[in-house]
Amino acid sequence: YYVFSTHNCQIRKSKDLINWEWLGHAFDKAPENAVKLTGVETLWAPDIIKMGKEYWIYYSASTFGKTKSIIGLAKSENIEGPYKDCGVVIQSFENSDFNAIDANIIYDKEGKMWMPYGSFWTGIYLIELNEITGFTKENVSPIHIEGRNKSVDRAIEGPYIIYNEEFDKYYLFVSYDSLFK
Repeated sequence: YYVFSTHNCQIRKSKDLINWEWLGHAFDKAPENAVKLTGVETLWAPDIIKMGKEYWIYYSASTFGKTKSIIGLAKSENIEGPYKDCGVVIQSFENSDFNAIDANIIYDKEGKMWMPYGSFWTGIYLIELNEITGFTKENVSPIHIEGRNKSVDRAIEGPYIIYNEEFDKYYLFVSYDSLFK
């Protein structure tokens, strides 16, 4: 078992889900492009998938409390790394009404690859990805799938979607409400 976590994609492994061995980081430091575009040097909220013979990590780099963020993609032939940064999948800017963080990679029942993402501001979005490159498909636009009323604390983040074949339904899980309450 492997777990990847915030702060430059920490990697740990376990044989029993109780005892965990520290392996290091997927990145020694944040990729240069992530630092240049966001001004931060720490990556967070990684999501990892296996694609063929490669492992793909989708990571977030974000200016805390602002929408100046990216979701980037890095790849490796070994789950333990090293990972090579491949670039930006989605970017939000200081004047954007969404936040490009908290990627989760899913496949729909037709086999299409999607990425839910987002937080606060206008909420959670979904965009179709190209399963060969891992980046957004050409000529597609994000779909707004969930948000909060502007008159309340708009805290909503960390989207995670699963499909239940028995009920033929998709379920969206999010963190909802402020952590300061």
